[in-house]
Amino acid sequence: GYLGPLLIYAYFFVGIVASRFFIAPLVKLVFMKEFHEGNFRFLHVRVRQFAEPIALSWGERAEHYHLDSFFNNILRYQRQIVDRELALEALTETFSYFGSILSYLIIAVPVFAGDYDGIEKDKLSGIISMNAFLSLYLIYLFTRVVEQGTKISDLAGYTARIGQLLEVLESINDNIDNVDINYTFDDHHGELSIEFDHVSFTSPSGTQLLSGFKFIIEQNKNVIIMGPNGSGKTSILRIMCGLWPKTNGQIIRPTSNYRQKVLLYLPQTPYLVFGSLRDQITYPMINDENRKLGNYNNYVKKNS
Repeated sequence: GYLGPLLIYAYFFVGIVASRFFIAPLVKLVFMKEFHEGNFRFLHVRVRQFAEPIALSWGERAEHYHLDSFFNNILRYQRQIVDRELALEALTETFSYFGSILSYLIIAVPVFAGDYDGIEKDKLSGIISMNAFLSLYLIYLFTRVVEQGTKISDLAGYTARIGQLLEVLESINDNIDNVDINYTFDDHHGELSIEFDHVSFTSPSGTQLLSGFKFIIEQNKNVIIMGPNGSGKTSILRIMCGLWPKTNGQIIRPTSNYRQKVLLYLPQTPYLVFGSLRDQITYPMINDENRKLGNYNNYVKKNS
């Protein structure tokens, strides 16, 4: 009768409701994982694109810190997703297993209740086989629906992420003014002058740029180096900073105790870090060093 299908519908309605409690958090977790993965990939592209300004600003530690932070966020959400999916998978398998048991219980009720007492054994076996097949097939179809819970949660998370992207694209204002800010930094101490003593160096492609280059940059004295494009002006800064190796000669420069006090390297390309305005101003400090700035945030809030 109608009791068997009704019990099957009720059984899997409970299963779908139970699955919903696992699917709903999974959607948010998948969304956040995709969000942090996007940031992580974006930071990698920025590091590759702005490798020279980062190196000139001595920002390796800061970039490494930020990349590790985003990578740890990805791992944290991935672990939560695995835990949730494990619970959802266990629930799905449990309902699938007990669903087959339910089909036999449904058939057993009328048999033991005496509804089939007047039927011959040969016909009874056929009725039981047919009812068992219909019940198992219906249960199988409902089980397939419940098993899609994990895929549905992933799809919902990706859909939410894509939907957010479309919303942002629609709200982009083409007339936004982009402000480029130059940030300087240094990392050396020692002698308060920079001396090139018969320095020779080549470009990474092997082209000889300068040979026997000799001059001194003293503190509080301005030096302007002029020349056409490709003559090696920026290369002098790269050699001074240590980004390129020299082939001959000696460079005497301040070393690391007078950081932020003596030697500053200003990249040609402004580098805007991924973070807050405070991170931009204090770059390449990381959070632990940033705390040493004290209560400057409160001062800014009071005077803003």
